[in-house]
This record gives sequence, C-alpha cells and structure tokens, in this order.
Amino acid sequence: MRVVHKVILVTLLWLIFFNPGSITHIDTERRMQMAHAWWSGKEEGITGDKLVINVNGKNYIPYDLGQSMLMLPGDWLGTNLSKSITSNEYQRQQFTEAFVSFAIFVPLNLLAVLACFRSLILFDYPEKLAGLSSIVWLLGTSVLYYSTIHQQNNQILLFVLVSYQTALLYILKEKKQFAVLSGMALGIAFLIRITNLLHAVSVLVFLVGCITYQQLNKQQSKSIFKSLKSVLLWLGGFIPFVVLERILTYYRYGSWTATSTGLHLQIYSRANTLLEPNSIVQGETKGFSFMSLLTKIELKGLLAPLFSPEKSVFIYDSLLIPCLILLFVCWKFLSPYIKWYLIAGILNFMLHLYIYSWTDEWIEHPEWSARYHVTSVHLFLIPLIPLIIRGATTKINKSTNLSKLIVSWIAKIVVAFALFIQLASTILPSGLEQTQQRLGIGSPLRIAQRISNIFTLIDYNPQSDTQISQVLERSPGFAPDRKLTWEILPFRLKIWLKPNSSLYQLIPILFVVWGLICIMAVITTVWVFSELSH
Repeated sequence: MRVVHKVILVTLLWLIFFNPGSITHIDTERRMQMAHAWWSGKEEGITGDKLVINVNGKNYIPYDLGQSMLMLPGDWLGTNLSKSITSNEYQRQQFTEAFVSFAIFVPLNLLAVLACFRSLILFDYPEKLAGLSSIVWLLGTSVLYYSTIHQQNNQILLFVLVSYQTALLYILKEKKQFAVLSGMALGIAFLIRITNLLHAVSVLVFLVGCITYQQLNKQQSKSIFKSLKSVLLWLGGFIPFVVLERILTYYRYGSWTATSTGLHLQIYSRANTLLEPNSIVQGETKGFSFMSLLTKIELKGLLAPLFSPEKSVFIYDSLLIPCLILLFVCWKFLSPYIKWYLIAGILNFMLHLYIYSWTDEWIEHPEWSARYHVTSVHLFLIPLIPLIIRGATTKINKSTNLSKLIVSWIAKIVVAFALFIQLASTILPSGLEQTQQRLGIGSPLRIAQRISNIFTLIDYNPQSDTQISQVLERSPGFAPDRKLTWEILPFRLKIWLKPNSSLYQLIPILFVVWGLICIMAVITTVWVFSELSH
C-alpha cells in the first residue's frame, strides 16, 4: 500500500468517527439555510433567528457566500433523497444535515490533509515522513476540532494551502498555469470569507520572495521583471473571483459597495433595539463602512490569541511552542522555500492579529482556540511538524547517546500531549466551557476545565448527574430529561431522539458500527505509525 493510501485510510476513519452527523454550529446552519433558499426559492432566514437583514424589501442572512456554495450540492441532493425516506419534516432536515456533514465536509477535510501531504513532498521531505506528519497535523492540531464543527476554517485552510502549493509548483516547474491556479484557489477562499485578502498578501510575499531567491541564486538580473510577471499571472486567476463576489453581492443587495461584513455588523450595532423575537434590521447598503474599524484596536483583542486562557494558540495548539523552538534551532538548515513560507506565515498571523483586534467580543465565543487566527497557525506548522516527528521516530539502541535519547523522548511526549489535547477538544460539546465560564462555574482556562469535565463525566453518578448539568439547567430552553453526553454520533442521537421514534431503534446498531470504526481507526493508526516510522 502506498504512503498516500495509508494517509487516506487513517484520515477517513478518524474523520468519520468524529463527524457529528449534523450541523452543530449556528453559523454553518445559517449558511446551509442560505444554500437551501437559493435553489428552493424560499426566503433566507431561520425562524426565531435575529441574524437576518432586510434590504430593498427582501430578507437576507448577511454572510459571505463561499461556504454556502460548497454546501449547495449536498443540500439539494440530501433534501431530495430525504423525501423518499420519510414524510416527517424534522427527520428530513436531520437527514439532510447528516448527508451534508458526511458527503461534503468529510471529503473537504480529507483534501486538506492530502494538500498538507503534497506540500511536504514539494518541500522535499521524504514521503514516509510527510505521510506521518500529515496525520499528526490532523490529529495533533485544532484542524481536528474544526473538522467536527464544520465552520469555515478548514475549507479556507484547504484553498489557501492549495494556493501556496500551486505557487511553489510555478516556481519549481515555471509553468504559467500554476500561478493562475494559485490565484484561483485563493479566489475561492476569498468567496468563503472576504478577509482572506490577508492570505492573498502572504501568498504573494511567498511567491515573490521565492522567485527573487531563485533569480539571485542563478545570478540573473531579471528578478524584478519575473516577479512582476508572476504577480500578474496570479492576479489573473484571483481577480475574476473578486469580480464574481461583487456581482453576486450586487445581485443580492443592489449595491456594488455593500459587503456582507458591513451588513452583518449593522445587526450587531442595533442588537439592543431588537426587542421583538421576529424584528429585523432594515439594512443600509451605504453609509455603514466597516473599514473604519481597521483604525480601532482593542488591546485585549490584540493579545488574546497569544495570552488569553480562553483562546491562546500556544495552549490550544500545543505543537506551536515546540515548533517555534525548532524554527530557531534549525533555521539555517531549512530550505529557502520553507524559509519564505514561514516568513509569509508569520506575516499572515500578524495581519490577522491586527485585523481582528477591533473588538474583544470573539474571546467569549465557544470555539476551540482563536478561530480567526488558527488557520495561520495550521499553515505555519506544516513544514515544522516533520522536525518533531523526525526526533520522535529516532531509532533507540544501546549505542544511542544520551542527548539523542532525551530528544527522542521529549518529541514523543510532545506529540502524545498534542494528540490528547485535540482528542479532548472533540469529545464534549464545544460550547460547554464557555457556558460554564459565563455562569461562573469552573476555570477560564478552558482546556483545564475540559479535562475536569471529561473526568466528571467518566465518574458520572445519578446523584450528582455530573456537576456539568448546572450548565444545562441554567441555559435557555432547558429540558429536564436532557443529559450531557459524549460528542460522538451514537451518544448524541441517544440523547436527542425520542425513544418511540423509528430511528431510535437503530441506535444499538450505530453503537456497534461506531465501535468498529473506532477500533479500526486505532489499529490502523498504530500500524501506519509503525510502518512510516521505519
């Protein structure tokens, strides 16, 4: 079996096992409803949800369009398949969500891991090391967490990574189509979230930097001309998607200058005035410029991704600190292409620090780590994880000196700890610790509180009903028979399905199937780690 097939097998098993089988995040649910409205002719909006804006007499959910476009085929096919399965509207919706969850997001997450693998090959890492590092990149970083909540992060990660990859292919092979494809990949990321313009800046820095190095290394004097040519080719792929986004925005809101972000912020600026459950903000396509926010910096919002106990990327992506240490130790041994990639990655992270520092409200959001900044971290870690894996897979024998032995064990502990952190991030509901913090329960260090919650749930007893139940009892819409459970599909269905429903009868079978998937995933991972470590 080829290395890439082993990577696909391990990745698929874990993505299926951790998949929630539904759309668990309200933002993604809104975007799926947008996609449904487009092909069904219905009006955008979820009943009782205030995140709807009225523009020119029509209601819109003011989100960027890219993720909805990705979900649209799955929503259409899932909805039509559900009609032949059940007549119950609620069950149809659940089936469609499950279909989109597995048929759309699992393949996209798999492609992201394969893009990581391919990038490492292009950076000239050995194939086995690239395969092992790609698996650790999935299971040992918050890429795993964001593969379960179906937010935009991993789709953005995929297309930005493809943009870097095709830019490097252009540099290595000098074929124009790769520069154009790089711009197109970033254009798709731009449709998903318009602030991905920041990624465009970093990709262009990488592209121009690598070309300049290449030309200077060949002692050629046309580096400026070739850099300009590459940028123009790249823009030739990127600009059509910017134009497409403007056309679609004009079609929706009737204005060339309107943005979904600006309309979105109008809702939050008037949140206190929405007293009626079904009241809707009347959107203004002119006169509300979110660009003014770029000059506003909240110190807490600026520093939170670094030092906040709720969001620090150093805590919730624990491989980052060891990778930074290795970056300084091994810098002179890295290839020029990796160096330029890492420089672009640092710039990318700093730009995201700045652009999202206008508010600190996102710190209270339930997502694992700093959601708007982690894509930069995921990209940055790719060429550095192999350095850790190389240390962890060092062969130990009687002749191994003490320093190598210590380095090997430290690397093994670092990887094992990272795997534990990300496993912890996926097996309980993502908003649990945020709700506990809001209610004054537990620690603001969410990873510590998560570990406490895991042991509390393991040590469950009927008298306490786990201390976590306080969160449920004090949350809106509490149902007395609702219990906290593991965030794994069979456990979730057992809680949410009614015992007298037909689907409830399938839960024992689902437990068996998921148990087998888990066993297969563990055995396959151990086997692949063993095979690729040699």
